[in-house]
Amino acid sequence: MPIKPASASDFLGYDEDARWVSDYTFKGLFNALGTATNTNLVLQAAGPSPSPAANSVFVSGLVEPNRGLGQLEYAYVQPNSTFNAAALQNIQQATAMAAQSSAVHHIRFMDAQGQILGDHKIALAATSDHDDYAVHTFAALLPAPTGTVSSIELMADNRVLFTRNPGPAQPAVTILAPTGGVKVNDALEVRWTGADADSDDILLYNIDYSPDNGQSWIQLVAGYPGAPNTDEVSYTLHDPTALPGTNGASALIRILASDGYNTTTAVSQPFEVTQRAPAAHILHPQAEQWIEAGEVAPLRGSGYDAEDGALTGDALRWTVDGNDMGAGTRQLAAGFAPGAYPVTLQAVDSTNQTATDQSTLNVAALAIPQNDDSIVVDGRCT
Repeated sequence: MPIKPASASDFLGYDEDARWVSDYTFKGLFNALGTATNTNLVLQAAGPSPSPAANSVFVSGLVEPNRGLGQLEYAYVQPNSTFNAAALQNIQQATAMAAQSSAVHHIRFMDAQGQILGDHKIALAATSDHDDYAVHTFAALLPAPTGTVSSIELMADNRVLFTRNPGPAQPAVTILAPTGGVKVNDALEVRWTGADADSDDILLYNIDYSPDNGQSWIQLVAGYPGAPNTDEVSYTLHDPTALPGTNGASALIRILASDGYNTTTAVSQPFEVTQRAPAAHILHPQAEQWIEAGEVAPLRGSGYDAEDGALTGDALRWTVDGNDMGAGTRQLAAGFAPGAYPVTLQAVDSTNQTATDQSTLNVAALAIPQNDDSIVVDGRCT
């Protein structure tokens, strides 16, 4: 169906009032990308197709190609079963692309004797910075090698740009809070102990949240440092309103502790998180905006719920001065005499919790422009 250019709100559209991508396009992108952690959204590097029982290594970093500089962030090793299925499929699809590419950068896993345990090409992300010294990021999910890894090397052809040297010991992690069965209403406090037998190792932590007993995970923080002179670490999410709540005790916290490569995972006992009310937001009209009498006023807004996601259709309801204007993210209001009228957008989620946002529709009175200049008769018709 043809779409008028002035009504298009998507990328490269002409809708002056739009500030966000349309609901249709947002959902299409959201569904295409999936809802797993950020490892789903990176270009995967070459390597053999993994089995669900195997482990994968998430690596990331920076490269400045023109000056031959690079940095390798902490790597995290996880069982493939803990990743979203789409992420593992992406590995298979990207394997052929990376293997056939002309990429010069690669990750090398080495053992203590200097033997290569694994070597995989990586793709640098494109950048809009056209400076000669532009910095490129990379992120990849690689198959974990067999054997004990004593160093990870970021390579440019045969040159080492950066090396991480983890010790041989596995980190130890014990979750202290939240405890099993507790109900979280406001701030979510996560406490744990982390230790490593290798004295030179410094641990960093990834913290994930699951509302559904581990079927899906949301990353809360990545690369979180420990506290000096103590093994106990804490992280508090002071405003967890964006986290999906649970129907009973089905929430989990997962902590991944890494020394740069070796990774230990700990999972909490199930607990409960209060389900959140939705949020409503009016984009148009704004309180300071005016329309002329007789004009049609566009009503545009959005709604979101932590459990349901983006709200559309009957989940959003418009009223102007108490009159029902219809449902959805967009409606039209017409036939209002000059004056100021309250506009309300109500959002309702699947558990019948509601939220409203309010604005004002200002309709200006018609006026005849006044001209104080006297009429001059000059004998000519113009």
